[in-house]
Amino acid sequence: MALACTAALALVGCRAPRIDGAGDRTPFVWLLGEWYGTRRHSETGALAPIHVEVRPILGGRGQTEDLQMGDGTGLAYASTTRVPGSLPTRWIALQVDDRHVGHVVADGVVTGTTSTWTQRDPSQGSLVVTVIERLGPDAWRRTLHESNDGGDTWRTLWVDDVHR
Repeated sequence: MALACTAALALVGCRAPRIDGAGDRTPFVWLLGEWYGTRRHSETGALAPIHVEVRPILGGRGQTEDLQMGDGTGLAYASTTRVPGSLPTRWIALQVDDRHVGHVVADGVVTGTTSTWTQRDPSQGSLVVTVIERLGPDAWRRTLHESNDGGDTWRTLWVDDVHR
C-alpha cells in the first residue's frame, strides 16, 4: 500500500505543468505569442521587417523573446530573457544577439502596460533606455533611446512597431 501511494505521488509530482495560463504570473502576459512588424531606424528612416515570438519560461514567472530582423544585409537574430527582480515592479533582462560579442543586462521597471529598461555600457560611457508600451490588444511598440552624457540629452535610435 505504501509503495502504491509513493508511486502515485511520484506520478502526480512529476507531471509537466499545464501550459494554458502559464504566462499570467507576469505583467507581460499580453506580450506572449507571435508578432510581426517593422523596425524604423531614426537616423535614416529605413524600415526593416521583424518577427518576434514571446514564450513563457519558469512556469510562467518569466519570458523569453526571440527576434528575427531582415536588415538588408541578411537576417539578424536576438534573444531576450525577462525574469522578476527583487520587487514586484522590478525586472531583469538578459539580451544577446548574433552581431555583437557578449551580452547586455537591463534593469526593468513596470508601470501598467509600459515597461522601461535601463542598461549602462561602461566601456562606451553610454546609457540606453528601452521602452515597451502596449498600444492595444494586438499591437505594441518598443523604442530604444541612447544618451552619451549621463542622461542630460537623448536620441532615439530605433522604434519597433509590431502587431499580431
